[in-house]
Amino acid sequence: MKVCLCSANYVADVSGYQVRRFDWGRCERATVEAFAGERWAGSFRTLLRRVRAMGFTAIEVWQAHLRAVGADEARLAAARRMLEEEGLRCASYTSFFSSPRTPREDVEAAFRVAEALGAGVIAGGMHREMAPLVDELARRTGVRMAIENHGEKPEALAELLASLPTAYAETIGTTVDTGIYAGQGDDPVASCGLLRGRIFHVHFKDVAAVGAHECCAAGRGVARLADVTAELRRQGYAGFLSIECETLYHDPDPEVRQSLETLHGWLGA
Repeated sequence: MKVCLCSANYVADVSGYQVRRFDWGRCERATVEAFAGERWAGSFRTLLRRVRAMGFTAIEVWQAHLRAVGADEARLAAARRMLEEEGLRCASYTSFFSSPRTPREDVEAAFRVAEALGAGVIAGGMHREMAPLVDELARRTGVRMAIENHGEKPEALAELLASLPTAYAETIGTTVDTGIYAGQGDDPVASCGLLRGRIFHVHFKDVAAVGAHECCAAGRGVARLADVTAELRRQGYAGFLSIECETLYHDPDPEVRQSLETLHGWLGA
């Protein structure tokens, strides 16, 4: 298994961790604005250096840090160059096609970005009616779609994947968000077992308690991440564990560093 950092950890960073009561949409819009136009190159470079300084060699690029719609070849070439210069691989790109009416050009743009960055998967949302288009683009680009659980029960995701044409199993799977499963009262280990063979990506997240989405360092919460790691190893999972820790009211880097150290211990055991 490989390790990366999910850059959505910094959803509240541009807003100075001062948005109370927290509003994801407001913070995402502020991030998009800070990573737009002439400011994008400097902001993106700073982000990459921050990630590399913590010891990561791979990053999952959140859509607000590199918007797909409007990203031209010059920007994609600059992103590739900066990733190489900072010693980082792009493990995944996040994007959402959660509406059955998502415009084709938006989906194509997301796959174009993922392919250009060398990402193996898009981790995000997908309405089942988008599956034929997603399968088409996945086969064209070599980028697979990994549907993240955003409140769905693991059984519902397993049912959705099973309902798709058999051939889609090659191109459409799931991103397991361990923290979301744990926070809603589902056992992340059992969820991984249920979704065995369809796990393309993992958002490796711990939360402090059931019934909330208060992120904490790996191993400090209720997501049973040591057992998740062992279960994925038993399955032969060879993809990325993307450390996700959205501490909405303070800088997540201390928890991220601790999570990385803990995870390296589990992987080395």
